[in-house]
Amino acid sequence: MKLKEILFVTGQPGLFQYIAQGRGGVIVESLLDHKRTMLGASAKVSALGDIAMYTTEEEKPLSDILQSLYDKNKGPLSLTKDSSNEELRTFMAEAVPGYDEERVHNSDIKKLVSWYNLLVNAGMTDFTVSQDEESELPEKKEEVQKQNIAVSKPAPRATSQSKAKTPKNTTSRKSQ
Repeated sequence: MKLKEILFVTGQPGLFQYIAQGRGGVIVESLLDHKRTMLGASAKVSALGDIAMYTTEEEKPLSDILQSLYDKNKGPLSLTKDSSNEELRTFMAEAVPGYDEERVHNSDIKKLVSWYNLLVNAGMTDFTVSQDEESELPEKKEEVQKQNIAVSKPAPRATSQSKAKTPKNTTSRKSQ
């Protein structure tokens, strides 16, 4: 399992692993319950390999953050999404020194913790993204964008023949 194959879908709980390209979208498997489903072209999907966190200097890739967390903990974190805001902020200050406290919200830290625990429980221990994988990402993004454009074309409108079959009201108001 590679980090670029792990997807976050807006509005869906958990994370998903990319399985294949389908006719109407992308086939994915949930890391929570291992059920497969198809995501349509209108789904808002982000690959974890493309996500970064704000720091005071520059954006730090999520892969680097996850790898440093695994190197320190060698397993799941004791924090959960129900941890207090103070615990989450303290954890974030240790995990990502110099993170931007104004732009990184508590909900972002909760996502980081839950994603990390989910990935570790799924057996993922290497979060690094190789340079070969990075070079593949833009090509796949272009393919997805082309597919979204092709899939999201509006349905054809009714033809003039079907409009001609409906009778028009020809009475005027003056005759009434």
